Amino acid sequence: MWTADKNFERSAVIRSPLALSLSPPMAKRLVTGSRDHTAKLWDVDSGRELRTLKGIDTEIFSTVFSPDGKTLVLGSDRSPLELWRIADGAKLATLWTFEDGHWVISGPRRSF
Repeated sequence: MWTADKNFERSAVIRSPLALSLSPPMAKRLVTGSRDHTAKLWDVDSGRELRTLKGIDTEIFSTVFSPDGKTLVLGSDRSPLELWRIADGAKLATLWTFEDGHWVISGPRRSF
């Protein structure tokens, strides 16, 4: 639940949220990560769900917007990081990190 202004309260049902992030710079969108393996994008002013990102292999424990607000990074404790384009909900890339500090990124050609 959040407040849009002093006189009007908006609410939305968010089931099993494990992570929550506000978009930069104006905080007009919110993303939640859940146990049901989905991330949901919300409009802060209306409380309306804008998009559901599906195809994630596990629970989402971390969410963050890119500085320009066009990309989401989703993370879990058991899978690699995933980059998603907000405009169309497309998965852009997967980022694997290793204990030795090395990392590998993969995704469709020209996706990022």
